[in-house]
Amino acid sequence: MHLLAYLSNVLAPVWDASVLEGAVYKVASGPYYPVLQQDLDRLVAKGLARVANIRHIPDDDGWWHLDADFALNHPNIDSLLDALFQFDEQANIYVFLRELAYAFSALDENQLGAIALRDRTYGDPLVSFGNVVDFADLRTKNRSANAAHHFANFVQDPLPAELLHLYLRHVCRDDPNG
Repeated sequence: MHLLAYLSNVLAPVWDASVLEGAVYKVASGPYYPVLQQDLDRLVAKGLARVANIRHIPDDDGWWHLDADFALNHPNIDSLLDALFQFDEQANIYVFLRELAYAFSALDENQLGAIALRDRTYGDPLVSFGNVVDFADLRTKNRSANAAHHFANFVQDPLPAELLHLYLRHVCRDDPNG
């Protein structure tokens, strides 16, 4: 969930959407948003989301953390989503997130595990683990969106959805240096 949230933030400019959070905490296991985790926990507590497959996972530093699968709890959340879709901007964000989820779901588990460190922004070797990856200055620091936009040089009149798919496929290719 945190990786998908990170990708939605860093790739929002490709869709001409607003970035909700222009910085993320960098850990070896991937992006982590403490506030997102609190929001997910609240959604579960209110019955709007459900959690499954709770497990303990060791990280590279020998610490253990909880990992789980989250899903929206239909029909409890349906009326809330219907209300959100009454606003054009929210409907546009939904289309963006749905397309990003499609591109994300086309990746296998090994690719998903490697995507954060191969991403142009999160994988920046100048930002070490335990620090904040700041991509709020969208023109210079958001290398991910810049790279996705670069694909427009190779595809005639690409749709934003095509740029999302191309970027994620590019990041997940077998040879990250080639």
